Amino acid sequence: MKKERYNKNNFRESRVFLEDCRFAIKSDSTTMEECPMQDWPQEIRFIPYPPRGTPDELLQWAVGLIGPYLPTSSLEDVRRIVIAKAPSRMHDIGGWGDIEMFNRLHHGMVVNVALGLWTAVVVVELNQEGPTFYHPLDLEMSGLSLEDEEAAVLRETIAEVEERLHLDSQKQYETHYFAVGQAPPNSGLGSSACLGVALAKAVMEIKGLTHKKYEVAMIALIVESVRLGLLTGNQDHGASGYGGILAIEIRKGGFPHFTPVALGLSDGIKRQMEDGTLLVYPGAAGRPVRSSRRHEDVVQSIKQGDEGVIGAIQRIVTTAEQAKQALLAGDWQTYCKLYGENGRCQLSLCDGMVTEEALDIMRFVEDKGAYAKPSGAGGAIGIVVPQGSERAAAIRDRLEREVLSGIPGAMFLPVKVDYEGVSSLSFDSGQVAACLS
Repeated sequence: MKKERYNKNNFRESRVFLEDCRFAIKSDSTTMEECPMQDWPQEIRFIPYPPRGTPDELLQWAVGLIGPYLPTSSLEDVRRIVIAKAPSRMHDIGGWGDIEMFNRLHHGMVVNVALGLWTAVVVVELNQEGPTFYHPLDLEMSGLSLEDEEAAVLRETIAEVEERLHLDSQKQYETHYFAVGQAPPNSGLGSSACLGVALAKAVMEIKGLTHKKYEVAMIALIVESVRLGLLTGNQDHGASGYGGILAIEIRKGGFPHFTPVALGLSDGIKRQMEDGTLLVYPGAAGRPVRSSRRHEDVVQSIKQGDEGVIGAIQRIVTTAEQAKQALLAGDWQTYCKLYGENGRCQLSLCDGMVTEEALDIMRFVEDKGAYAKPSGAGGAIGIVVPQGSERAAAIRDRLEREVLSGIPGAMFLPVKVDYEGVSSLSFDSGQVAACLS
């Protein structure tokens, strides 16, 4: 992928053209060359995330975000701004029981928890006809980019919405999509589904369509699994669409469809879920290169009828069913044990499920009486502590000093359950003008 030479004075013109999904940095230079992400301006690699505030505060945040990339004349000619937000997820007990190849043989269940690490999509529709642009700004924590893949997700999401609802004849206003996300790349936290769900919500909102959360989640899932041919399950999209603490049920042969069951839990177990959970991102060196590689390995084993892998996923689904009952009973200790059992089964699915750095983290906390499992197809490590918040704080302190300090880029991620799921706000030209004044 070729990029024009970086020119700080012209960086505001950076945009992705969906026609060919290539990222370009526009400048006066005629020399074309690769532009490594580490050479990009600091203000692009660390983007402030939206406050938890009023709609007016969110609009002010959005205008501040997009201001450097659109000329003032364009901002003064805005037809509408939409802000869509979707959470990532953690825990995913039962994960791998939601992939299509397994669901051809058996039913699945995943107990997952929507995580307050969001992807936000800001859509700016101008009052003039023109093409669609995508600005890949979701670099807050990592300084990395998957801009081509993200642009493809957006392109196919727009196409899916238009084909489903026969919108090809609609007037095409010039539209700019900005995406910014908090979850690190390849962290196993469902960040690709999070982006897809936020984009689906944003596209449907900007088209003026009414929709339910299930429809938004399914559009994002169809784009990933069918239109782009990516190997994925459906529990990530369910968590991102609905939020909260869910049991995602998938009947045998039912993929991609799923049934989301919101778990009505006591306040005490909800507090334990947050206070007793640690989430560690092991840095670029401590995570697998791509989660899709793990999916390919496991899917291939299922295709070949590997009874060891199929049996391990069946045990993983069983732990999810038992974990659901433990949560409903308010039994945090049993839930934690099931979490650890799920992790052990997960490690047996394929070689290299996690890196040595991640294994060191898991062994360390298990020696301290906690339980750990990889999140998704590797990446972040989830840790649950049955003894409560004080013990969790002590383990966190020792883990940081004795293990994470020796792993470049390793960090703790904030743990806060998101109970809202995908959401959006829409602002008309008058509201935008008031914000600019």
